[in-house]
Amino acid sequence: MPLFAGKLLLRDAVVEGWLEADGGRCLDWGEGAPPRRPDAEGWIVPSPVNAHTHVFDAALRETPGKPTTVPALVGPGGWKHQQLAQTPADVLAQGVRRYVGEMEACGVGAFLDFREGGVAGVEALRAVDGLGPRPVILGRPLKTTFDAREAEALLAVADGVGLSALRDFRRPEDVEAWAEATHKARKPFTLHASEAVREDWDGILALEPTFLVHGLAATPEEWEEAAQQKVPVVVAPRSNAWFGLKTPLAGMLEAGLTVCVGTDNGMLHDGNLWSDLGQLAAWFPKIATADLLRLATWNARPLAGLPPALPPRKGQPLDVVVLPEMPWATPSRKPGLHPVQLKP
Repeated sequence: MPLFAGKLLLRDAVVEGWLEADGGRCLDWGEGAPPRRPDAEGWIVPSPVNAHTHVFDAALRETPGKPTTVPALVGPGGWKHQQLAQTPADVLAQGVRRYVGEMEACGVGAFLDFREGGVAGVEALRAVDGLGPRPVILGRPLKTTFDAREAEALLAVADGVGLSALRDFRRPEDVEAWAEATHKARKPFTLHASEAVREDWDGILALEPTFLVHGLAATPEEWEEAAQQKVPVVVAPRSNAWFGLKTPLAGMLEAGLTVCVGTDNGMLHDGNLWSDLGQLAAWFPKIATADLLRLATWNARPLAGLPPALPPRKGQPLDVVVLPEMPWATPSRKPGLHPVQLKP
């Protein structure tokens, strides 16, 4: 039976140990030196979650002419939405498969997708076959004014609601209505917040979001407010860098925030989640590898509804990934990463 040894990433500790697997189940495990020569060594971590994606954008990755500001590229009626509207459905689906395949090659077990296009957009992602990682689809309404019938229809097919920015709605009460409807349906509600410019953080937190995306332009005091309300924030380092922004990870962690990580727009970068952690490692070399790995594992898994995966239990199914080498390279080159995913 395959035996793996190295650092087991637990919730609040790193333990030197080993794990023996049999058909995706834990045969045995322990701390300290392995009982025999292991088949591979490295980090043993819970299967990671890509906590923020727009997978249908991947079909536009090679399309030239992308604007370099957030509103012009991804805002309502911006370049992205114009291009997607004229791209054939089969081409979009092919881009999704490629992008999700890149996630799977990194060991990602699930991803949270902000799915534009209302009910049809959600159904389009559900219809893409052959996906390994499980999608958690956060639908986005077609209208910026609240419509109860649209809300009922969207929440019937989506796993939750993921809005764009608060500033994209002319009336705050429309966003409040979407939050209320989503909470009533007992599904996740989230939105982009203070990405490039500071927004009404108190108003956003009053919506009781499940989590927020970006938060770059928020103040340390506002990060502390989110931490006190137990609202995680998902960052997207490579996307930030593309717009000339730097993810303020050190300040966020100092404020007590639970931070997760995602690859964001598939048209800007590939689905390699480790490259986003590599960008953070380059910006913040003093942050421990274990703490960076937790952004993609322990912190993000609850957002996808996944239970703790370590320490393992004998005879139980595994949901872990063995990273046989440094899990990221410098942002300037492709990682030579070949994770071993252990699950039934």
